[in-house]
Amino acid sequence: MPEIANTNLSVSNALVVSQAAENRNTERTRANNAERQQRTEQVEQAQRDASPAALEEAFNSLQAEREGQVRNALESEAANSQRSGANAYQQTENFLQRDQLTRLVGFDDFA
Repeated sequence: MPEIANTNLSVSNALVVSQAAENRNTERTRANNAERQQRTEQVEQAQRDASPAALEEAFNSLQAEREGQVRNALESEAANSQRSGANAYQQTENFLQRDQLTRLVGFDDFA
């Protein structure tokens, strides 16, 4: 049953990769939050300065940060989807292994 071990290792690797992606997204979110705070302060300063150029720069900065948030949300959803797929695959493999064992042992009601 070396193919079963290889399958389990593949699923385990997929889960590790998925967790690493989620960790990267968490770190990115923290960095984005810090950048957002800085940009918010820039907007507030620009409003105090009432400089049109400063307001435009702050607006562009906030817009770029929002795009980063959307990208992080999409990547996080992809990581969750990958983990869900790996779990479903593992459940299917477990069922097939039990079925194969049932046939080898010769019991129809093996559970």
